[in-house]
Amino acid sequence: MNDWYSNLNRPPLTPPNWIFGPVWTVLYIMIALSLILYVRQTRLAPVYWAYAAIILHQ
Repeated sequence: MNDWYSNLNRPPLTPPNWIFGPVWTVLYIMIALSLILYVRQTRLAPVYWAYAAIILHQ
């Protein structure tokens, strides 16, 4: 990490740097799990997923 970031005046409630990796990992696992549960519940057809991938890719 650059020296300028470690020298910034940060608020006292700023979390420590080591916590960001585990928190983002858990967050992405929860996002993936929610997507899996949503797809299983709604039984979306693969055609809709292909259409969404094409639209989001633009």
